Amino acid sequence: MRRMLPKTAVLNLLRWLGIESHIARNAIVMGSAEICVRVLNFAISVLLFRYLDPQEMGALRFVFSAGILFAIIGDGGISRPAVRLITRVPREQLGEWVQALTAARILLNLIMVGLLWFALRSPLSHQLDQTTRLLLAVWSVAVVFQNFRKNAEVVFQAHQEIQYHAFFLLLNRTIALIAQLYLVWRKSDIWGIVAGFIIADAVDLAASHLFLLYRYGRLRCLPSLKRIRHLFVEGVPFTLNLICQQLRYYLDPVLLKYLFRGTASTVDTQIGLYSSALTFVTTFLFLPNSLLAAVFPELARTYVQDRRRYRSLACDTLNLLFLVGGGLAVTVFFLRQELLPLLYGQKYSDAVPMLGGAVWAIPLVFLATGLSAIFAAGNRQSFATGASWIATASKLVLCYMFLPHYGGLGASYVMVGTEGLLVGILLVELFRWERQVLNLRTLLPATLLHGGAVMILSSAGLPMRAKLVLVVVYALLVAMGAYRIYRRRRLRS
Repeated sequence: MRRMLPKTAVLNLLRWLGIESHIARNAIVMGSAEICVRVLNFAISVLLFRYLDPQEMGALRFVFSAGILFAIIGDGGISRPAVRLITRVPREQLGEWVQALTAARILLNLIMVGLLWFALRSPLSHQLDQTTRLLLAVWSVAVVFQNFRKNAEVVFQAHQEIQYHAFFLLLNRTIALIAQLYLVWRKSDIWGIVAGFIIADAVDLAASHLFLLYRYGRLRCLPSLKRIRHLFVEGVPFTLNLICQQLRYYLDPVLLKYLFRGTASTVDTQIGLYSSALTFVTTFLFLPNSLLAAVFPELARTYVQDRRRYRSLACDTLNLLFLVGGGLAVTVFFLRQELLPLLYGQKYSDAVPMLGGAVWAIPLVFLATGLSAIFAAGNRQSFATGASWIATASKLVLCYMFLPHYGGLGASYVMVGTEGLLVGILLVELFRWERQVLNLRTLLPATLLHGGAVMILSSAGLPMRAKLVLVVVYALLVAMGAYRIYRRRRLRS
C-alpha cells in the first residue's frame, strides 16, 4: 500500500489551535494561500507597471486579456462539474474520470489554438500591429499550460486536499516573480517578460502532475467516451457562465483597443491607465474563489444529503463575502489618492478617478461569485448562467455607449453597474427559491459597519494620519466580524 504523506505543518498548527472542522481548515489554508498569491501577483504588477510606461503596459495587458478570453474555450467549463462528479464517486473511479478530463482538455485546447490562429489571420487583427499579433500567438502556449494544470487542481479540490492546491498556486507565482525580477534587472524587453510567465506555468504544470502521479499512483485507464461526453454535457452551463464571467472581467482592455477614439499610442496609454486601476480590483476578485474552493464540495454534498446544513453554510458564506468585500472596497476607495501613485509612480496618477469607480465592484463581484456557487451546488446553474448572460449583454451595450468617449473611466462605472445588475437578479431568485439562505439579521451589522465607515471617512479635511488610524480600526472590526462568522455553530459543526 502506498505510504501516506505526512500532514503539513500548516494543518497541524490549525488543529493545535482547535480548528477541527475540515471545511474551516480548508477555507483558512486556501484563503491564506490565495492572499499570498495575490500579494505575489500584486508585486509582479507593481514591478511591471513601474518598469513599463503606460503605452507599453497597455499593449501587454491587451495580450493578457485576449489570452484569458481565449482560455475560456480551452477550459470549456469542465473543471467545476469534474469536481462535483469526482466528489460523488468512489475513489476507485478516480483514474477513469481523470483520463476523461485529460482527453476533453486535449480536444478543447486544439479547438482554442485553431480559433486563435484563425482570429490572427481574420479582419479582426487588422487593427493590431505585427508585434501584438506575434505576442498573442506566443502567449497561447502559456494559456495551454494553464488549462492543463487545472487537472491537478480538480483532484485536490474534489478530495478536499486543499493544502496541495495551495502549494502549487504559491509555487507558480513565486517562480513568476523571480523570473520577472531577473528580467527587469537585465532590462529585458516585452518578449522576455512574456517568456518568464510561460516558464512559470510550464514548471507548475510539470510539478503538479508529477505529484499527482506520486500521490494517487498511475491512473492506467482508457478514457471513456461516455464520461467525456458527460463532462461536456455537464460543462455546458458552466461554460456559458464562465464566458460571461470572463467577458465581464477582462473584455474591457480588448474593447478599449477597438472602441476608444484616438491614435494607437493614445489607445494603448488608455488601456495601461485603466489596467493600473483594474489591478487593484482583480487582485481581490479571486479571494472568494479560495473560500468557495473549500466550501463548494460541501455545498454540493449537503444539498443532496442535508438541506438544512446547505442553507446555513450558504448563508454564512454570503455574509463573509459581503463583510470582507465591502471592507476592501471602502479601504481602497479612501486611500486611492495615495496608493496608486505611490505604487505605480506619478505617470499613472491619471488613473485615480478610474480606481475610484471600479473599486465598488469588489463587494458586488464577491457576492455574485458566492451566489453563483450556491446556485450551482443546488443544481440551478442554468439560472445563474442566464442571469450572467443578461449582465454580460448589458455590459456590451453600455461599453459601446460609453467607451468611445470616456475610455477607462467609463469602463470602471460600467463594471459596477453590470455587477450590481447580476447580484440583484440572483438575490431576487434566491429569495424566491431558498429564502432561508438570506438572513437580514446577520447582514445588517455588516451593512451598518460599512455605512458608518463611509460616513466617517468622507469627512472633509480629515488629516492623513487620522484617516490611516480610522482605516486600521475599521479593518480590525471587519476581521472581528469575519471571525465571529467562523465561530458560529453552523460553520463549525
